[in-house]
Amino acid sequence: MEKKRNEILPLTESYISFIEGENTVELYYEDANRQSQSQKETVLVDTKVPNVVMLDIVKKPNVLFVTFSVDEFVRELSVNGELAMLRAFPNDDGTYNFFYREEANDGQLSEKVIVEAMDEAGNTVQEYIE
Repeated sequence: MEKKRNEILPLTESYISFIEGENTVELYYEDANRQSQSQKETVLVDTKVPNVVMLDIVKKPNVLFVTFSVDEFVRELSVNGELAMLRAFPNDDGTYNFFYREEANDGQLSEKVIVEAMDEAGNTVQEYIE
């Protein structure tokens, strides 16, 4: 069998185990001119869901105001199905605060607060607070 130019031929099969967090892998290969090359790549492994913590809740007759904290930046965050505001910058400890305000003209506020958060890796958590 004749080798074609730019054809990729595997020399070995290798399996790499990664740990949670950043993992750096250095790849060694030979280019078309038979020159040895290397390239470093970083692989991020994130299998943990965001940790959502309620910091404060204020219930008045027609207003519900809740403050939460999440331990990492999240790409999606909703409270009772509505998008919540996330502070753009983290706190000193790396957490992010977000706020939820609900107004009820008829005096009927939500019985439960349901928080859904999804991080950059797609890990999703749902927290219920009554």
